[in-house]
Amino acid sequence: SSSAGNASTLGAMSSSAFVGGCGAVGWATAGARVCRGGGKGGGSVPRRLGAARVAATAGAVPQGAGLAQRQAAPAPFRGRTGLILVNIGTPKSLAVRDVRAYLREFLGDRRVVDINPVLKFVLLNLVVLPFRPKESAEAYAAIWDDDRGSPLIFHTEDLVDKLQARLGGSFDIQIGNQFGQPSVNSAMQHMRDSGVDRIIVLPLFPQYASSTTGSAAEIVYREAAKLYCTPYLHIVPAFYDHSGYVDAYAEIIKARVGEKCQNFDMLLMSFHGVPQTHCTRTDDTEMHCLKSDNCCDAIIQANRNCYRAQCFESARKIAA
Repeated sequence: SSSAGNASTLGAMSSSAFVGGCGAVGWATAGARVCRGGGKGGGSVPRRLGAARVAATAGAVPQGAGLAQRQAAPAPFRGRTGLILVNIGTPKSLAVRDVRAYLREFLGDRRVVDINPVLKFVLLNLVVLPFRPKESAEAYAAIWDDDRGSPLIFHTEDLVDKLQARLGGSFDIQIGNQFGQPSVNSAMQHMRDSGVDRIIVLPLFPQYASSTTGSAAEIVYREAAKLYCTPYLHIVPAFYDHSGYVDAYAEIIKARVGEKCQNFDMLLMSFHGVPQTHCTRTDDTEMHCLKSDNCCDAIIQANRNCYRAQCFESARKIAA
């Protein structure tokens, strides 16, 4: 008889095949193994076996108990969904050596400083790293909290706590900084050890730039590729025009400036700057970006990934 006929006869068998001890292909059951052919030199094994002739491998199952056992069997493993919140990162401490280590990693990223590699090496190791860390450490000290340390870290930790409370136990939420600790690598390794295979990656940058979202995506893919069992990734795109982002900022600003900025003459929105080439290189057509004064008046295909165009769009929507 066919394999389908054997599975039908025995009832409790699944369709997954394995190589049995008798050297033949059989079927896995909830506690029994049946071979459907003899091994070398062995005798023939009947293809149709009664329940009394099934050799148990994990304890005998009473006749007629197959349905009840299947109903009582544990559900297949379903890991939680992972969520990694990605940010730039911060030094481990205010010590100059820790600030230097952070700056070396941050400024060494090819998307953050995308100049000639030889020139970059000279500037980084002979000009920036010998002198800049002390000045940067003093700047960090002005915002460092005596109890909780880096504001970027503890505010992100607070965000994780609130998201965990909102999303519940079916999500495993971790911080993964591009540079410094906790890193993207440590977040992925934690999820690997916890049985999390499906991972949502949320770069905490509303507007796309190669030095932020682009760098984050590259690091995520690179770290994921190091794992033998690569996770299933979904990277959340730029959310510069998402209603949740726009409405949240509008409410915060409105509380200070009043409805339609009635308490002030003008509202000036300032965004972090990037090199001009980080905008022009996103224009695949090479015919739109900065070719006219109104190139950022609307989001179109040519400027859909332009940081400047997305900042303008965010400002327009927040002010509306």
